[in-house]
Amino acid sequence: MVSRRGPRPGGIGAASDERWRPWFFIALVAAGASLLVFFAALLGACHGDDEDPGPGTIDARTPTPTPTAEQDATATEEPATEETEEETETPETETPGNGGSVTLVCGDILAPLNKQNALPPDCAPDDLVPIPPERTAAGTQYMRIAARDALLELMEAAAQEGVDLYAVSAYRSYEGQVAAYNSNLAACGGDRACADRISAHPGHSEHQLGTTVDVSSPSAGFGLESFVGTEEAAWLEANAWRFGFVVSYPEGKEHITGYAYEPWHIRWIGREEARRVHESGLTLHEYLARNR
Repeated sequence: MVSRRGPRPGGIGAASDERWRPWFFIALVAAGASLLVFFAALLGACHGDDEDPGPGTIDARTPTPTPTAEQDATATEEPATEETEEETETPETETPGNGGSVTLVCGDILAPLNKQNALPPDCAPDDLVPIPPERTAAGTQYMRIAARDALLELMEAAAQEGVDLYAVSAYRSYEGQVAAYNSNLAACGGDRACADRISAHPGHSEHQLGTTVDVSSPSAGFGLESFVGTEEAAWLEANAWRFGFVVSYPEGKEHITGYAYEPWHIRWIGREEARRVHESGLTLHEYLARNR
């Protein structure tokens, strides 16, 4: 009959217990060794954070390099220097005789003065006299004697017809034209093409002759640009030649004269020559070029 109880001491069950005990201790040792390896690896990783980062790695604790004071000054000075140079650039002026300009003889009232021909810098009339203050709109103005006398005749004749004219700007030296050109250049925002339409380069201005004057009227507030289109401007254009004057830069002739329309700008060349210019239908620029 088969017994329903467990194995007896010293039987088959006891032998089995003896066999697995060595394996249990081996597994226990292996588990302990694994724990030692794990803790060793953990400690190594913690110590590794203090080591220098290897090539290609970024240490988040290392601050971003800050430029030295010298490097920072260099970095900030370059754009500032460029901006300063652009803002303080001084406009250059043309020297007479350069760029193909022909230097004219000083003192010739029929000198073909234009953008190609120039007067010497030291050219100044020796017979300049003041225009009476009651006929000027801005300080003391000077012209050569014959030109001044002709201007007073013109103004008197105009007044008899109800037209009031006053001298705004007459004789201007070479140095004075340097200032005048640079002022116009500044008004044009540094645009030379703009300035060259409304102002002559030093040495090329008819004002240096002492026979040229800009005129205006009370109706225009004694201004020049505001003189355009006035009754006084129309009278001057129609009658200036009778007194020996010519409007140097007439309307619609900029492609010939090189300058914008200036009804206020008149130049004295003598009655006979002014009559010839008037009858020819030519600009003063063309007339002088053909008759020299």
